[in-house]
Amino acid sequence: MLVSNILFRMGCGAELLSNKRSDRHRAKYRLLHVVRTHRAGVSDMAYHAAFQEEDPTGRVGVNLSKHIMEIAAEALKANMRQLGPLVLPYYEQILYLASKFLVRKIFVKGKAKEYVPDFKRAFNHMCIHSGGKAVIRAVEKGLNLPPETVEPSKMTLYRFGNTSSSSTWYQFQYLESKGRMKKGQKIWLICLGSGFKCNSAESKYKYYDLILLINLKCTSIESKVMIKYLDYKHRFQDAY
Repeated sequence: MLVSNILFRMGCGAELLSNKRSDRHRAKYRLLHVVRTHRAGVSDMAYHAAFQEEDPTGRVGVNLSKHIMEIAAEALKANMRQLGPLVLPYYEQILYLASKFLVRKIFVKGKAKEYVPDFKRAFNHMCIHSGGKAVIRAVEKGLNLPPETVEPSKMTLYRFGNTSSSSTWYQFQYLESKGRMKKGQKIWLICLGSGFKCNSAESKYKYYDLILLINLKCTSIESKVMIKYLDYKHRFQDAY
């Protein structure tokens, strides 16, 4: 129980949302889609993947199942199946449906794999749950992502550790600090958590280039975070 308890670090993130038209001109992003996939009703294994309980000595902690990576992968796949029709271009959806039909009807089961849609055609940036190197690498390999796409996730894990779902907001800050967000670009946030669940959110950047925005509205806290990221950049490159 002690080992699993020290895997997580304390962290938090917050975003102020509004549905008032009067706030439209002040908003940095526009929230386009939110997809929540909960696997507790699918299997007991998913429900107990990350479970708080007592160990034989009476210590209360979080027990992580040895199958948690498999369960997380299934939760992510289910979430992507729900998100895909909302965000993917039509030709990507057609390719996926065609490959699914061919695998089921023509090829022998297990001999061929379904086409994995190219989500890079739907999003300019991705903030992947920084739950560990294995999680990031699995998503990177499964979605065939280039190094620069997963850099915010790896950098957040290296600098702040596993802060669970709040790590996506750290990555938001990383992208903004690096000046990578441009007007009209879309960003995908992927979060995993106990339950077992997977949440996705799609946001669109509304403002002008972020360099100007940072100069106007950057707080002292944001400045410190940006400096910390830059300070650890050289170590991060060696570690990954």
